[in-house]
Amino acid sequence: MSDHSQVGPRSGPPGRLTVTSVSNERAKFMMRLSNPSFRRRTGCSLVEGVRLIGEALNSGADFVTAAYDGAAARSRPVRELVGRLERRGVEVWETSRGILRAVALTETPQGVVAAIRVRSSTESDVIEVAAGKVRESGDAMVALMDGVQDPGNAGTIVRSADAFGAACVVFAGPSADPYNPKVLRASMGSVFHVTCVSVGDASSVLVALRDAGFRVFYGDPRSPREVYRERLTGPIVLAVGNETAGVSEAVRHHGTGVCVPIRHGKAESLNAAMAFTAMAYEARRQRVFAL
Repeated sequence: MSDHSQVGPRSGPPGRLTVTSVSNERAKFMMRLSNPSFRRRTGCSLVEGVRLIGEALNSGADFVTAAYDGAAARSRPVRELVGRLERRGVEVWETSRGILRAVALTETPQGVVAAIRVRSSTESDVIEVAAGKVRESGDAMVALMDGVQDPGNAGTIVRSADAFGAACVVFAGPSADPYNPKVLRASMGSVFHVTCVSVGDASSVLVALRDAGFRVFYGDPRSPREVYRERLTGPIVLAVGNETAGVSEAVRHHGTGVCVPIRHGKAESLNAAMAFTAMAYEARRQRVFAL
């Protein structure tokens, strides 16, 4: 089983497999998903825990294989999730707690892990989804991460984008991989709810969005323009950059810098995820009160 094409859903109800060694090909496949280059080559990622796997199921994710700890299956949530996976036709195998810990990326896995095939989205998908949202409601929000490398921050931004109604999330430049398992966990499943796209450079997608009528705002703690004083209704892009370097010159060229004012306390600025959350909340607040 050298790649993901050799494991996956079977036709009809799958047999209940048992894996007793980490040298088993299924276990080795899952363990290799901790390697970014292996994830890119196979187009797969690892999802852990009852809630996250449940969100993946609800979103129609393409499952490759799944494993559960036989002892953990005594709990109703794990047992019910395993049943849902089997009814979907996913190959599911039982193993021990020790092997599951070797397969999982978290130190204390929640009794079940799964490998999924990553959805492949492109820059044109961003334009299509965003334009469709504008046609539907007259406005749209696109979130753009420009060099946000920390997977915890990236996942939190996806979660906030989902919570405040963003149509899609663009990972530009050297940003984290949307399907990095740590991003998946930090997003709490939101990566399955919004279109997430990786692009090499922000310029072309920003040009296309501006041509489609989108205004671009980016977080800049040094900007004199406070986000609460800007009009954030209508089609907009909200961008945040690397916490050290900020956004790239391409984003600055196409957008307007805004700050989240900090008037109380001694913190100099917010991290990328918190800054984006404040910006996205303000955009949603303006939309709600404009109704």
